[in-house]
Amino acid sequence: MYITFKRDDLKKIVDENFLNLFQNWEDASKTSINTSLPPPRTYTRFVENPDPDYYTKKYNLTQMRTDILRNKLYVEQFATEDLTQHYESFHIPKRSGGLRRIDAPKPEMLTYLRNTKNLFEHKLHVLAHDAAFAYVRGRSTVHALQRHQNNESRWFLKLDIKDFFPSCNLSFILQQLSQIFPFNFLQQDSLINEALTDLIKTGLLNGSLPQGSPLSPLLTNIIMVPVDYTIQRTFRNWNKQHFIYTRYADDLLISSRYHFNWQEAQEQIEEIFKTLNTPFVINREKTRYGSSAGRNWNLGLMLNKDNQITIGHKRKERMRATLFTFFQDLYNGRVWDKIDVQVLLGNLSYFKQIEPQYVDKLITKYSTKFKTDFYQTAKQIIRDA
Repeated sequence: MYITFKRDDLKKIVDENFLNLFQNWEDASKTSINTSLPPPRTYTRFVENPDPDYYTKKYNLTQMRTDILRNKLYVEQFATEDLTQHYESFHIPKRSGGLRRIDAPKPEMLTYLRNTKNLFEHKLHVLAHDAAFAYVRGRSTVHALQRHQNNESRWFLKLDIKDFFPSCNLSFILQQLSQIFPFNFLQQDSLINEALTDLIKTGLLNGSLPQGSPLSPLLTNIIMVPVDYTIQRTFRNWNKQHFIYTRYADDLLISSRYHFNWQEAQEQIEEIFKTLNTPFVINREKTRYGSSAGRNWNLGLMLNKDNQITIGHKRKERMRATLFTFFQDLYNGRVWDKIDVQVLLGNLSYFKQIEPQYVDKLITKYSTKFKTDFYQTAKQIIRDA
């Protein structure tokens, strides 16, 4: 089975039963550790012959079974209904072009999906692999790129999984869960297995995970644990070269300090997908390979030739112009509405994660020029709305 643990520092672990999962301390020390992640950091191990008694006691599987059966009561209200009536569907533009379909659950369905998400996340304690950065509290695109930055990577292979969410159907989800703790133990009980299956079925739309559901992102991270684990271990020293692997939803990023055969690397990923019996296919039209000497954009950010993460000159200029307009309008008596101010604050907060000195300098410049405290004024506008 695959089991993912929380931990801040492997050496602080003193549980002898845990250490027995490893052949020796040296093996434990070589476990994949993502030191660039903010807490909670996680690591994943594959355990060939797990002891059911040990895990039942340590993780209270009896209570987990009770929680699952309690949540199953929510499913019964949807059992005989057409689930499509519980969603509002619309399309939004993709960054790469085209439209992305979003299926947003209506209030009653939204409550159910949040309850199931809470069950998996907080009652069953399932965790994403440390290579997964999307939909994980405390992780972001910035943290994903920082892993490659910390390695001083210079060459990058960007891969895209085609139709990621639609590819995740019931049979594949159940197949993956049967390999992942605690689902592997829970599914051995026929009553609990039936309840779990019903919970997941109700979280599907037209046979697969809908984009727009709060449950779908969590489920994708769970079922990708064996895939993330295998890719990370494969590329740790692939072809006698050290690689960094991160995944942000359907975007896979593999990097190295040195030039590598990206076609072979892509084929290796595709082989892993086949070996693990997944439905995933690489969208080769979106495959990109290049160095940080060029326009090295990843996840909307640039890791430049100086190994610095930046939002790029054009986005900086747009932010500068937007902030100037805010102050100028305020000076001329035109106060922005609450939503526009919140959007501005959100963008500034995001940019500050990446280039804090630039953002602070910009805010100080215009606050001084217009003799107005930006943050105090923005908060006042929101309060008065």
